[in-house]
Amino acid sequence: MSSDYGNPTDRRKRSTPKDVDTALLRTFLAPAETRNFSRTGERVGRSQSAVSAQVQKLEELLGQRLFERDKRNVHLTHAGEQLQGYARQMLQLTDAMLERFDQPGRLRFGPVRLAGGLAPPITCQPSWARSRKRTRAFY
Repeated sequence: MSSDYGNPTDRRKRSTPKDVDTALLRTFLAPAETRNFSRTGERVGRSQSAVSAQVQKLEELLGQRLFERDKRNVHLTHAGEQLQGYARQMLQLTDAMLERFDQPGRLRFGPVRLAGGLAPPITCQPSWARSRKRTRAFY
């Protein structure tokens, strides 16, 4: 039985999984639609340089160039076109999840927080305990 723990290449393959921030995906989709980082900045309420930085961060995370840039416009690369479908699906699922758990009037489980801290627990007395007369209390 051989072990490949000594091989540094194999250790990199077993590294911690990467997480993708949905804000990066939202920013990625905007220039994919507008074809311009400046218009994207106006659309998402960020500067053009902030949009570029977020796209660059996503490109570094994925190890792929996502846009081809010229003087006026940006165009998706093949990797960008592939990511576009995944990004839309992930954001639709994320939005659906958040909507599902953030609707007013829905029953929520867990502690209730009030201004002074946690609310006291609500206890229920079983029906058999209510029907008996209490003769002695052992507290």
